[in-house]
Amino acid sequence: FRIAGHLEQRSNRKAWATDTITDVNGVTRTIRSIAQIARRRDMPLTVLTSVADWEGDQRFNVRNFEPVGEFALPEYESQKLAFPPFLDMLDFLERQRFSELIISTPGPVGLTALMAANLLGLRITGIYHTDFPRYVRQLSDDESMEGLAWKYMTWFYDQMDTIIVPSQAYKRNLMDRGFNPAKLHVIGRGVDTEHFNPARGDEAHWKLDDGSRPFTFIYTGRISSEKNVEVLLASFEQLRQRQSDVQLVMVGDGPLRESLSQQYACGHIRFTGFLAGDDLARAYASADAFVFPSTTDTFGNVVLEAMASGLPAIVSNQGGPAETVARYGGGVAVNTDVPGELVEAMTTFITNAGILEKYRDAAMQTARQASWESITDALWNVRGDAIHPKSFNQTTSAAKTTSMA
Repeated sequence: FRIAGHLEQRSNRKAWATDTITDVNGVTRTIRSIAQIARRRDMPLTVLTSVADWEGDQRFNVRNFEPVGEFALPEYESQKLAFPPFLDMLDFLERQRFSELIISTPGPVGLTALMAANLLGLRITGIYHTDFPRYVRQLSDDESMEGLAWKYMTWFYDQMDTIIVPSQAYKRNLMDRGFNPAKLHVIGRGVDTEHFNPARGDEAHWKLDDGSRPFTFIYTGRISSEKNVEVLLASFEQLRQRQSDVQLVMVGDGPLRESLSQQYACGHIRFTGFLAGDDLARAYASADAFVFPSTTDTFGNVVLEAMASGLPAIVSNQGGPAETVARYGGGVAVNTDVPGELVEAMTTFITNAGILEKYRDAAMQTARQASWESITDALWNVRGDAIHPKSFNQTTSAAKTTSMA
């Protein structure tokens, strides 16, 4: 434990705790991508999670703790959070002699790992993947609930030695909320350009039943209120009054999918459900442009996937995606709170081939500069070999105790 931490030999091994490893989201994609690279490079990284009926994954090092309990998330009954066995996790962290713990989620697994790391005096790196307070606000429509969420997030991340954020926008956001600027480091996300690339496209893939192939916008992500999908669908209906030769493809699943697919049941709006692997890569590359109106994404991995597939993007000017688009000019960021801005941007993409081609080239340039290998290196070395404050305090305290004795 902490009081004896200076006596224990540390390794260079890192553990990465997460509440989500089997779900389809940006957090899972980030962890799996980096963990697989670490495995190939023989980097000592082990993912810690807690999933019932875990089937395993040989592509990266993982330690699954059988849950002692589970509960479903409101609005997301298909996604469950698990309570891991605290003593088992504590014992594993101690016996494996980890020197650092990375925590991606502030749920039960992340909280359990944080408690164990504090007891053992490990260096702790937190990753701020998700804007939970804003999610809470949108789902509850209650400012007081958002305030409570911020209090918890501040308490949780305040215990970290380093906090990784995916964009400058969220670094500023956290600083405004009182987070220590010295702890905040910006590390973006990567994309697999071998998997997502224009060569995966098929001109006939999004043809209509009558054989025509209209200009195709594609959205990928959860079909849920926090992703602003209702604004997108309403804007597309306005666009259709101007441009008849256009369609919108909604890729993903979520709590609003069934109701919205019934409300917008027409030949020019398609709800494909969840797509993955080659199907997802083909869906991107066979479209003409990407549209992502979410205001709550800290980064937006799907934006990079679309850009790597040769698609210019229209995103919200709130959050991380706007920075990705602005990096080399791979699209436009609009204020989705202003009626008509999204419609105007989509109209420009359809009617101005020169601008579209310019954005497409810039989008692919952005994707080429965002490899998962470089993100792995940045995360692994974010603190370098600096003395860990907890270890320093422990050694100092121990020396004082010995002197007094």
